[in-house]
Amino acid sequence: MFTVENASSLGAQGAAKRLELDRPRPLAQAIWMQDKIRAAVNDKATTPSALAQLARAWDVLEERKAILRGIGAPKPVTAANDLAHKPKSSRTSSESSEEKPK
Repeated sequence: MFTVENASSLGAQGAAKRLELDRPRPLAQAIWMQDKIRAAVNDKATTPSALAQLARAWDVLEERKAILRGIGAPKPVTAANDLAHKPKSSRTSSESSEEKPK
């Protein structure tokens, strides 16, 4: 591992390469953080406000893990791409009143 003591012996390029190899992957980091959150939640000394913050952090990590695995959130449905709200005919009320016999 890269430390201050061995920085001069590795040189600039060697140190950068060594740091790159020793760095954990983002998914592994998220899983590690969730393990720490799980341990904090099970601690009896954890306050209710801290529990709420831990729950929020857990949720954010779950979303991040899905993104890292390539499973994104589904696209939200909007009025522009929702076919259920499309009008059935393009006639206006003035056109339809002309066609009716009086």
